[in-house]
Amino acid sequence: MRTPKDQIPESRSRPYAVRHGACGWISGLPGTCLLVLLFVLLAAPALSQEDEAETVTWGGRPSQTDQLLATILQLAPTGIGMVENRVISSVNDYVLDLTGYDREELIGQSARMLYPTQEDFDFVGREKYRQIFEKGTGSVETRWLRKDGAILDVILSSTPLDPEDLSVGVTFTVLDITQRRQSEERFAKAFHSSPAPLVISDIETGLFLDVNERWNEMLGYAREELIGRTSKDVGIWADPADRDRIVAKIAEQGYFKDEPIQFRNKAGEARYAMWSAEVVLLDGRQVMLSLILDETERKLAEAALSVRTRIFLGVLTAFSAVLLVLVLQMTWNIRQREKMTQALQASEENLATTLHSIGDGVIATDSRGLVTNMNQVAEKLCGWTLDEARGKPLYEVFRIFNAWTQEVVDNPVHQVIHSGRIVGLANHTLLLSRNGAKYQIADSAAPIRDRQGRISGVVLVFRDVTDEYAVEERLRQSEQRFQTFMDETPVYAYIKDESLAHVYKNRRVAELMSGSFSQAGGDSARALFDSATSDLLEKADGRILSGERDRIELEYSVHIGGEQRWLNDVKFALVLADGRRAVGGLAYDITERKQAEAEREKMQAQLLQAQKMESVGTLAGGVAHDFNNLLQTLGGNIELLLADKPDDHPDVGRLRAALKSIERAAQLVRQLLLFSRKEGSLRVPVDLNREVEGVVDMLRRTVPRMITVETRLDPELWPLLADPVQIEQVLLNIANNSVDAMPDGGTFLIETNNVVLDEGFVRIHPDSVPGAHVLLTVTDTGCGMDKETLAHIFDPFFTTKPVGKGTGLGLPSVYGIVKGHDGYIQCYSEPDQGSVFRIYLPAADGRAPEEEIERKILFPEDLGDGMTILVVDDEPEIRALTREVLEVLGYKVKSAASGEEALEAYRQEGEEIDLVLLDLNMPGMGGHRCLQELLRIDPRVKVVIASGYSAEGQGRQSLSAGAKGFIGKPYQLRDLEAVIREVLGL
Repeated sequence: MRTPKDQIPESRSRPYAVRHGACGWISGLPGTCLLVLLFVLLAAPALSQEDEAETVTWGGRPSQTDQLLATILQLAPTGIGMVENRVISSVNDYVLDLTGYDREELIGQSARMLYPTQEDFDFVGREKYRQIFEKGTGSVETRWLRKDGAILDVILSSTPLDPEDLSVGVTFTVLDITQRRQSEERFAKAFHSSPAPLVISDIETGLFLDVNERWNEMLGYAREELIGRTSKDVGIWADPADRDRIVAKIAEQGYFKDEPIQFRNKAGEARYAMWSAEVVLLDGRQVMLSLILDETERKLAEAALSVRTRIFLGVLTAFSAVLLVLVLQMTWNIRQREKMTQALQASEENLATTLHSIGDGVIATDSRGLVTNMNQVAEKLCGWTLDEARGKPLYEVFRIFNAWTQEVVDNPVHQVIHSGRIVGLANHTLLLSRNGAKYQIADSAAPIRDRQGRISGVVLVFRDVTDEYAVEERLRQSEQRFQTFMDETPVYAYIKDESLAHVYKNRRVAELMSGSFSQAGGDSARALFDSATSDLLEKADGRILSGERDRIELEYSVHIGGEQRWLNDVKFALVLADGRRAVGGLAYDITERKQAEAEREKMQAQLLQAQKMESVGTLAGGVAHDFNNLLQTLGGNIELLLADKPDDHPDVGRLRAALKSIERAAQLVRQLLLFSRKEGSLRVPVDLNREVEGVVDMLRRTVPRMITVETRLDPELWPLLADPVQIEQVLLNIANNSVDAMPDGGTFLIETNNVVLDEGFVRIHPDSVPGAHVLLTVTDTGCGMDKETLAHIFDPFFTTKPVGKGTGLGLPSVYGIVKGHDGYIQCYSEPDQGSVFRIYLPAADGRAPEEEIERKILFPEDLGDGMTILVVDDEPEIRALTREVLEVLGYKVKSAASGEEALEAYRQEGEEIDLVLLDLNMPGMGGHRCLQELLRIDPRVKVVIASGYSAEGQGRQSLSAGAKGFIGKPYQLRDLEAVIREVLGL
């Protein structure tokens, strides 16, 4: 006898199988039923003692009803659980399988752990509880984060145990819809990328629900002119009855194929097409998916052919009449000749028997080209009997012409007699029979020699190949149409065999390979791409050839016409005519899309940052001024209270402590005003070097001794028009952060330089302005910052310091002071690599000294004298700008977007490259490793390092490794010119 305990599953493997198999009927239950079931299970412990006594069997064991309910809960084909104050209190096995967590890892934890982002978590909380308050239950589509890091799309439904008191708990159900989402995305992608015209419409009304680009091109409409309108409203039907006929047919059988219709495009032109459609289910709704093939050109061609055929038949009839007259005229002559040849019939019977048993047509002539004999096959094809043809010139009986040009073909008898050799006719030769029929023939003629070796005649052997030629001609025309289509289509099309050599490529691929156009290019992808891309493509080709995959889509870059282009390559399986498996491919140029996406993301990020800083600054300024008024009131009243009390009064200490707090609050307000650029400042001529020296003296007395404070100041530094107090505050705030970032010691370096920002710099850094500037560079060798922290360093009240150690207003006030002085600030940092702040402040006179302008004029444009420089940088704007400047100076420029591309370029063209301008901070192998590999390939290579860090920071490692020069980012182009001159020895 089995106990209720024996009926409870021992593992979670069975519920998972049940959800996908035998118990699939449960998934059809309404969500509210499952929630009620869960409520009963979870609320059971709260039953009163009396109810509990009634539901427990003898011996204190759980009743069979409880066991059954618990089993159903665990076997349910959907996730079920309960949260209290968004803390997980109960889940079934489906939730554990779905998330990958054990029960002990979930119970008692915040539901936040199941969401990939805080934003997802907050959204579900808001939306779910909004729906619960409105209609008693909530349901929302969202994302869950599995324990292994995978992201799932789910539908989450919730119902409160007590609508009046949500703190009692909320039950929820969750269903995985990831595969459904992926299927919808694949359908949409296939639909819109299809080369055939496709449309989705409402069956009854003809309302356009979706159309692809090929459909728009065929009709001449824009997408927005069709979506939401019916086909009759748009007016595409030449005969509106066609629409009713199609609807009736699809209602009867659910689909139809190759239904002829006539429609009109936007220009009003009548077009013929073959319409195929099928009813599909989309979002729970039956719609019609249609494919339309334009047949207009074929229809017009058929009409033209019909006219030409009628004309030809008329001419042929007239010609036959004339031919009949000629035949009648020759009949008497033939009969006379028959009498003359009777004596020869006996000797020729044996030959005639042999000729008639041959399957090919045979005609024999004498040396003059007159017919002497022919077999039955020849009689049938030529339309002449032997008696009629004997003695006739061959060109009368055997009339042949070129099928393409319609020109008469030279008499083969004359060719054989003159050459004494076997002669064959061209493959496109037509034989015009006496009855007007035309036969495509294959022919050869050979000389007949007598005993002395002299040519006494010619034997002509031919056979009817009309059917074979028709098949070959249709195939040739089909291939020609296909080739023309593929050559004109804006894609790179190709077919590879098992050896990965091209057995077909269209003109775009041929041009890409810089070879002559050929339909059978016996070459591989190695002729097109670098080794890394070739390996990627060959791996994909191998997976298709092995049968592992039937379709693979890739995106990769390639150099076309001296520039980098991005391709979207769709590879698919094919079978060649000889049965071998092959790989077909269509590659689309998506460079403009990639560039637009990158530029859009960059500009959007810059715009959002500028708007955020402006909004926060405005808010900070408003709050600061209001807060100042409050502080003034508080401070004044406290001072009045202190004035009335003796020093020994017990409240004096408390009031003085309050005053100190108000002073600290006032300092915070001043920092807020500096950030918002609303704090007034005194603008006077300032020697930045002097301000730096004053701050450095203070720092050397106050910072820990394991931190070294260094300066590199330009003695010819231009003056500033600035507030010296605020400039000092900028230096102290940055120094304070740097000291905190070096708890174990390090180096703190301050540098000053004169710079002139040109249009190239401003184009890359939109917040800057051109002209003469003083550059203040502050570098530390501290712990550095990651990208996430770096993105928020100028946000007010953002700090990574412990509570009580920082206000989060130091760097925001620096940002406000720099902006208030019409300056520009940048920060470069990476974990464990320290930080570099670069601050550009306008020079007092707003322009460079005359000697700077004269220095620029001294450099001729042909300075490079044809030398080649390889520019390596992952930012396309920097590569393009640097190329432009170097080419003006007379250098030849090659570019690479990564260290890997740079190494490949140097291996292939290293002898032509005189200098490498190398960025350090790049994705992939990075600049420093690339430098090491370049030196390993060529120890004499001249490399100039470009980095956002100073030469004393990260740049020192590269200079020690063998780099010949260093220039800090962002650099002035004239500084780049000087460094290149120095390294090249110009």
